Amino acid sequence: MRLLPSLFRVRVSHPPGGAAALRVRRCACSSPGRRVSKADVNAAYNIQKTFPDVLAEEVEDATRIDMHTAWHCVRKHMKRYDVMCKAWVITWPYIRVVRTATIKKGLSYLLIMLIKATHDDFRVVESPKITHERDDCLVFSVTKSGWDTTLLVKELAKRLMVSQKRIGYAGLKDTAARTTQWMSVKGVDPEQLENVRLPRVEITSIMQGDCISIGDLKGNRFEVVVRDIQWDASQIKHTLDASLERFSSYNGFINYFGHQRFGIQRPITADVGRHLVKKEYEQAALTFLAKQYPDDPHADIRRELWDSKDFKRAYEEFPHSLKYERAMLFQLGHKGSTYLESFKALPERLQTLFIHAYQAELFNEIVRRRVQEIPPNEVEIGDMIMIDKFERKATTFVNSSNMAKVRGLLRQTVSLAAPLIGSKTIFPRSRMGEIAREVLTEEGLSCPDFENHDHRPFSSTGSTREVVGRFSDLEYTIDEDEMFDAKKCIVTFFLPRGEYATELLRQLFGQDVLPFGVETQ
Repeated sequence: MRLLPSLFRVRVSHPPGGAAALRVRRCACSSPGRRVSKADVNAAYNIQKTFPDVLAEEVEDATRIDMHTAWHCVRKHMKRYDVMCKAWVITWPYIRVVRTATIKKGLSYLLIMLIKATHDDFRVVESPKITHERDDCLVFSVTKSGWDTTLLVKELAKRLMVSQKRIGYAGLKDTAARTTQWMSVKGVDPEQLENVRLPRVEITSIMQGDCISIGDLKGNRFEVVVRDIQWDASQIKHTLDASLERFSSYNGFINYFGHQRFGIQRPITADVGRHLVKKEYEQAALTFLAKQYPDDPHADIRRELWDSKDFKRAYEEFPHSLKYERAMLFQLGHKGSTYLESFKALPERLQTLFIHAYQAELFNEIVRRRVQEIPPNEVEIGDMIMIDKFERKATTFVNSSNMAKVRGLLRQTVSLAAPLIGSKTIFPRSRMGEIAREVLTEEGLSCPDFENHDHRPFSSTGSTREVVGRFSDLEYTIDEDEMFDAKKCIVTFFLPRGEYATELLRQLFGQDVLPFGVETQ
């Protein structure tokens, strides 16, 4: 069976207002030698039923389809539905199709701006902290495109024949982007590193240095192309300037965790974390393995697993691209492991990510409620603040004796902070603390629940995070979008570590700014 039919999955729906809207869904990645799954067969059937002529489209190489082929393949069948559809395909390693529908007769539609239409549209350059106290590692720069950081580390370890634990990095970088970051490796000769050849990976600037650990960076510099903006240039400029004025009054932007913290296509990370904190290991495992979302190309096989709990069968049916799910399924179906034990098949960093994502979800809700009542650039007695003038940020509380000084420093080195709730969280003695306790009570939890004696990676003592994110060197240019019949805006800026570019962009434009390929319902 040819792989071409699996590239497109379409659905025609009729929203309120009567006009038909085409939904072109992101589908499974196609790669040489990839086994055709049941999801592929279903996708082929669905499109053949809806648009019978599409399967007659001739494509020489099913792993690479250019924009014009995709546009022709989809658009020629749109006339009957009185809707214009713009389509784009990103080639290897992810083949995606997305739609933006312009509904005729003046009907309104949700304005969505797109990022990451190509990897070069989202560029990230890490600003590292490299030290030379021991010089017992090789430190090197890695520029990658289309690679998940953890998978790249695994492949590097394999090529260098060392444990993954010997490779250090300061933070995870986007997969659908062109990113440059620094890594370290211990016990390897420079010649070995120089001889590593991986697709879309460039290793440079090899030198001696200290091992790099999570958090060993100052921040990241971004250059982002925001596409498909359905405004004229004056409206874009007015919106961005108004947002920058608001940011100036707040001393920054609201420092929410971005959507990638929770997952985009399957936002289950925080849900898994919630179950793990509550020691609901069966629900946590089933959520990770089998919870379905509309835009997940593997929703059918997940649904079968959800209904049957047949882990042996699921292990055979899940594609090899879902390597983490397959690792857990093997433990459950073939090793007879408990639900808790099955999580141990995952990398420890991923295990801790579940808990951190849940903490991030709670943080976002606490901050959202607090800024609805009190502006983020105001503090009250009892609030927690973070002071950023030392190598490590210090935390203290606002009281009557330091209130005037704190207010004076809010534009400089002092920021209002909110708790990332854990087993040792100390709540602010202010409205912020009251909100945090309310949120935790609504979740049916208390701080000691974040301590897990069954499995250490599922424990967290908690931390704090600034409510306002600080950016610098923000500039933008507006131009015609060569990919869509719209405007594009190129935005450059620097963010300290831990702050999310997608969240800054969302607040900057005042609209949803989504990664390319994500479908809105």
